Amino acid sequence: MALVVLDAANVATVSPGNLQAERLRAALECFARMDVRAVAFAPRYWLDGNQLFRDDAGKAIIQALVNENKLVLTPPQAHDDFYVIDYATKHNGFVVTNDMFRDHIMNKRRFNGEVLTTAWVKSHCIDFTFVLDEFLPNSQMMDMVLRKNVAAPPVAPTTSTTLTTTLLPETKSNDLNTVDHSHDMVIEDMAPERSNTLRKVDMSEAVYIQVPMEIVVVLHANDDAGLKYFMVLDAYTDAGMLRQL
Repeated sequence: MALVVLDAANVATVSPGNLQAERLRAALECFARMDVRAVAFAPRYWLDGNQLFRDDAGKAIIQALVNENKLVLTPPQAHDDFYVIDYATKHNGFVVTNDMFRDHIMNKRRFNGEVLTTAWVKSHCIDFTFVLDEFLPNSQMMDMVLRKNVAAPPVAPTTSTTLTTTLLPETKSNDLNTVDHSHDMVIEDMAPERSNTLRKVDMSEAVYIQVPMEIVVVLHANDDAGLKYFMVLDAYTDAGMLRQL
C-alpha cells in the first residue's frame, strides 16, 4: 500500500497564525477514501498552546486525530519537517505539502543516509489546494500514488526440471517373469512442454520380457549402472516402463 505523509502545519495553515483543523481532517479523509495509507505530523504545541485555533472545536479535532493514530505530534523543540521527510524517505512514501523544502536542500540535510535533493522533492511531494472545504491534491502526483497502490501480481516460482526416480528393487532371481507389482516407479516428466509434476506409472501394465542372464548381469553391474542408464533414457522418451532392446 502506498504511503503519504502529511505536513500538517502546511495543510492546516490558512494564513500565518490561522490554523484550521478541518482542513487537515479533510485531507486525511480524502486519502482514506482512496485506500491510501496516510499519517500526519504536527508540533506538540498544537495541543499544549493557546489561541492556535479559532475555537475549542479545532483542538478537539486535533486530539481526535491523535487518538485515531492519524496524527503524530513531534517534540516542541524539534523541526516537524525533519520527521515528515524522514518518515517518507524511510518508507518510500510521498509528502503532502506546498513547501519545496529549499532550506533543507540548501543545507544538504541528510535523511536515512541520503542528501535531500530537488529531484526527490519534485518526484515525491504532492502539492494541493482547497475548494471551499474540499481537499484537492495534484492529480498527476496522485496518479503516481494510486499506480503504486495497486498490488503487483504474484510471481509464480520457477523450478528447474530434474529427474527423480524410485528404482525397482534389485531382483535376486534369474527369472524376470516373477515381478513384485507392489512397487511403482515415480518419475518427473522431463518433456519441456509438460508441467513439472510427478506422475505415477502403474507397473502392472508393463510388458515383461525374458532377458538373457548375460544382459541381467551387465544391467546390475557397477551398482546397477546399466539399469539406471536405460531408466533415464526411458524417462526422456516418455515411455514410463522398460523397453525391449
